[in-house]
Amino acid sequence: MPSYEQVTVELEDLELKQLAVEISDSSRAKNIAGKLQESKPRRQNGPPDESFVAEVIRHLKWRQVEASHELSKGQMGERSETSTGLDANDKELLRMISEFHQKRATKKSLT
Repeated sequence: MPSYEQVTVELEDLELKQLAVEISDSSRAKNIAGKLQESKPRRQNGPPDESFVAEVIRHLKWRQVEASHELSKGQMGERSETSTGLDANDKELLRMISEFHQKRATKKSLT
């Protein structure tokens, strides 16, 4: 894996270099390297322990679901102003919104 210095030397775009600096600073401030070291599996024959990486991936997937929900909400709002009844697309959007709220409620009850 290339070092931070190797990456920044190769980058020619100033904005990309600035982004690399921001990512590096943020990583250092959050001790990401330490968290990744701590999250290595500890079991020899069983499944790996819950890790920091898995937690981050779960969080990113949830953010993706939330973003999709916001988009659906907007689409439903636009449709409700222009139509008088529910078509197949409206019903699908309502189903997606309902599923999101069920997932959100389940997530809150687990924490």
